Amino acid sequence: EQLAEAQGRYEERLAEVQERVETTTEEKDDLKNKLETEVKFAAAEPAKLAAAQKTKLEESGKLIAFLQKENKKLKSSHDKAKKEYKKVKETNERLVAANEAAGQSFDMLQNQSKKMGTNTDQINKNIEKFKKENAKLREDLKARQAFYNAE
Repeated sequence: EQLAEAQGRYEERLAEVQERVETTTEEKDDLKNKLETEVKFAAAEPAKLAAAQKTKLEESGKLIAFLQKENKKLKSSHDKAKKEYKKVKETNERLVAANEAAGQSFDMLQNQSKKMGTNTDQINKNIEKFKKENAKLREDLKARQAFYNAE
C-alpha cells in the first residue's frame, strides 16, 4: 500500500515535473523566437539605416550636382549681364557726351541765329532808311531837273 501511494505520488510529481518541463520548454521556445525576431530586427535596423543613408547620400549628390550646374549657369548669365551692362554704360557715356556736344552746338547755332536776326533787322532798317533817302534824292533830282529845264 505504501508502495502504491509512493507510486501515485511519484506519478503525480512526475506529471507535475513533465508539465513544468513542457511549460518551461514552451516558454523557452517563445523566448527563443522573440530573441531571434529581435535579433533579426536589430540586424535589419542598421541595414535599413545604412540603406536610408545611402539613398540620402545619393539624393544629396544629385542635388549638389544640380545646384552646381545651376550655379555655373547663373555665373555665366551674371557675366553676360555684366558685359552687357558695361557696353550699355559705355554707350550711355558716349550718348551723354554727344548730347552735351549737340547741346553746345545748338547753343552756338542759336546765338548765331540771334546775331543774324539782329543783323537782318539792322539791314532792313538801313534798307528802309536808304529807300527814304533815295526817295528824297529823286524828289531833289526832279526839282533840280525842273529848275535846270526852267532856266
